[in-house]
Amino acid sequence: RRDAARSVVTRLAEFVRREVARRAPELELNGPSDVLRSLPQIANLRLPGRPAELTLVKLDRAGIAVSAGSACSARMARASHVLLAMGRGAREARESIRMSFGEETTEEELTRALRVALEAS
Repeated sequence: RRDAARSVVTRLAEFVRREVARRAPELELNGPSDVLRSLPQIANLRLPGRPAELTLVKLDRAGIAVSAGSACSARMARASHVLLAMGRGAREARESIRMSFGEETTEEELTRALRVALEAS
């Protein structure tokens, strides 16, 4: 079952990458561009010029749960140490959100999350 679940989330990760490139090329994906070199169930997006806190509030009000920072510091209001270690600056890290999804997540849910995140400016 693990291989089947990984196949589904890998397809969803590729979908997110295509949608970001199509809908909002100004957004940046943090991490490897190759889904196979990353955890496919996580998409970390930088919305340049948009503080993550504002995006999180907008998404939360729409009933969409995302986070800023890394999973181990999700409740802390500081730049993700993971993104800093990857070479992002503190401002860039604070403009980033982390979307996690699983095998039951739909493309429609991901499309909606991206749309709401883009409207959060």
